[in-house]
Amino acid sequence: MPGYVFDDACVPISPTTIFFDNGSFSGPQSNIRNNASGQELFEDFTLAQNAVITKITWQQHDLNPSTYVSTEVLIFPGLPYADPPVFSSTIVADRAPNATGPFGAYDGFDYEISGLSINLAPGTYWLGLNTNGGPSGWDNTDGGPDTILGFRMVNLTYPAPGLFSNGNLVFTLYGYVP
Repeated sequence: MPGYVFDDACVPISPTTIFFDNGSFSGPQSNIRNNASGQELFEDFTLAQNAVITKITWQQHDLNPSTYVSTEVLIFPGLPYADPPVFSSTIVADRAPNATGPFGAYDGFDYEISGLSINLAPGTYWLGLNTNGGPSGWDNTDGGPDTILGFRMVNLTYPAPGLFSNGNLVFTLYGYVP
């Protein structure tokens, strides 16, 4: 049954749904780096109800050639690093070339992390999807149905909570209502 989450006995417990869609690759691209070792990017999202996040998808451009190692996933309940994250893990994402085309020496990829079980209460959060490996840039979007204007960049010049930018970053959160 596509679109359903199953319990340990393979019984469907609820359909998966999109909880937040920040849009797809569109508009001018900045290719601002999202590397876990030097500069992190965080995009905000709001949930109107309790949710269990099971999958995160996003798009980014990676330097060609470079080696993708993993993604540092951070979810903060307020501004980045103002409080401890409600979720923090380094995960190897599924990665596939996409049709967005090159951005200079950077090739476009679709990323997906599934098999998650992140319980979140209603509220506004900040999501970080930062690459370990070669240089990469999280793709920009003109927005989607849920977009909240702006993202944050954290680095040595702009320590936490970072520099606010009026752009938007591509990602979608999937899950189910507990």
